[in-house]
Amino acid sequence: GSPIANRNQAAIEPLIGFFANTLALRINLSENPSFLELLEQVKQTTLEGYAHQDLPFEMLVEKLQLDRDLSRNPLVQVMFALQNTSQDDWNLSGLNIENLSLSVEATVRFDLEVHYWEKPEGLEGIWLYSSNLFDVTTIQRMGQNFHHLIKEIITNPQTKVKQLPLLTMAEIHLLSSWNDTHADYLEIGR
Repeated sequence: GSPIANRNQAAIEPLIGFFANTLALRINLSENPSFLELLEQVKQTTLEGYAHQDLPFEMLVEKLQLDRDLSRNPLVQVMFALQNTSQDDWNLSGLNIENLSLSVEATVRFDLEVHYWEKPEGLEGIWLYSSNLFDVTTIQRMGQNFHHLIKEIITNPQTKVKQLPLLTMAEIHLLSSWNDTHADYLEIGR
């Protein structure tokens, strides 16, 4: 899923407050697209989602008549957000606006929330997670694997998604050594 926040109706333009909705996005990996093909698919899916962004998330859940389970979100378990607007402080006439740091103790609304911001030196991000499902070492490893994946994608964006490596060579070596369980046994006569 991805958050969407806009005021695209004239009636709500003068209102004060935060207007946001969740776009539930589905992608299809069954034909093993290249990363560039996947990126185009995500772009199309997202643009189609924008066309329906005003449909309240709860109404979508209701219309789909999904079985509700209070332990998880009905449509979206992972939220990804890339903020590409300026995060700099604003100095307006008679008004100063500054960004406040996101509290790490923030309430997590999904199993995993991944937030990134564009900065002049690159991307900066934070991963928020349900501590009932993940521990800090798992999230750190996921973040390192995500970083490795991004580096691999930048190196060769034509690679098929299923061939993109999540694990580093050191992790692959570690796994293969752990799984090297071959042993020769003496054959004992009857």
